[in-house]
Amino acid sequence: MQNMQDDDAIDVVLRCINQVSNADSINPTKSLKDAQIMNLISLNRLRHDILTDRDIGIPSKGFFMSGTWLLNITTGTTVNRVITIVQTHSRRIIP
Repeated sequence: MQNMQDDDAIDVVLRCINQVSNADSINPTKSLKDAQIMNLISLNRLRHDILTDRDIGIPSKGFFMSGTWLLNITTGTTVNRVITIVQTHSRRIIP
């Protein structure tokens, strides 16, 4: 199985954060809270968008991932950690 490329994982996570938050800019070394993902509702929207959004989420790149990998992320998780999770645990959808 093929993992998602770094650039694609970065694109997915940043686009999903932008859709959920009102952050002016996103620093990957900072926490999700710094990216304006401030509460459980926003965090759950982010998880949902990453996993299911066919326009900006993992499916938009032809991949899938089990949602269990995102259960342990919190508002204190760094953006880079979310990118790493997406890159490491996503798998190519076999046509």
